[in-house]
Amino acid sequence: MLHPRRFSESISKHSLRNGYSQQTLCEVSGYPIFSLHRLSKGAARPPLRVYVSAGVHGDEPAGPLAILKLIEEDLLPHHLELVVVPLVNPTGFAKGTRENQAGHDLNRDFRTPQNAESSAVKALIESEAPFDLSLSLHEDWESTGFYMYSISPDSNDRSAREILSAVERQGPLDHSPEIDGSPASGALIDRPADFDIDGRQDWPEAFLLYSKSRHAHYTLETPSSAPIEQRVAQHVAAVLRAIEIHCP
Repeated sequence: MLHPRRFSESISKHSLRNGYSQQTLCEVSGYPIFSLHRLSKGAARPPLRVYVSAGVHGDEPAGPLAILKLIEEDLLPHHLELVVVPLVNPTGFAKGTRENQAGHDLNRDFRTPQNAESSAVKALIESEAPFDLSLSLHEDWESTGFYMYSISPDSNDRSAREILSAVERQGPLDHSPEIDGSPASGALIDRPADFDIDGRQDWPEAFLLYSKSRHAHYTLETPSSAPIEQRVAQHVAAVLRAIEIHCP
């Protein structure tokens, strides 16, 4: 597995080669947390805007590695405006822990941040919103297959099913009727458009993103027990299919 410094060096090299600019959001214990930005090329209309993040939990490496693949192979479409945070929690990534070095779960810290990492990413989201699509890449050590959370202002949105169909070609889905304490159907945990976002104090990144602009958001979860190549491929398939559907 890449050390966070080598990961940052690799993704910086490939992102600059493929037209991204880089912004350092903050530094934690000598590790920079940065965002990548790329403007659209040749769009005939105001470009659609996409946000992608990974590595909020340090023991979930498939997300950052999927972003590295997307950037290195230049797989993300050029007609979009892209904002990408490849590794939110480098100290956890270095230690292989869910939490950061202070022992805090950053994905419960996006409403009133108490950590530099979540505070910096929140400031980025607030400055860059609104988005037309956002994606948070995660993993689940308890899961038997890929699943996803969906939030959308369209109560009849069927896009998640199309994304799951693309993902299933890369590996199995989790068809459990309950996942992570929530009812699930066909590997999907679907939140209603009018769910009570203010009723919870420990916001994940998804809630912050949705609070800033009502748009399609997907939290993608690969099974930690599967081979890393499969998990990366599932994340890449989900990201590309979601963009294809929402930002043609």
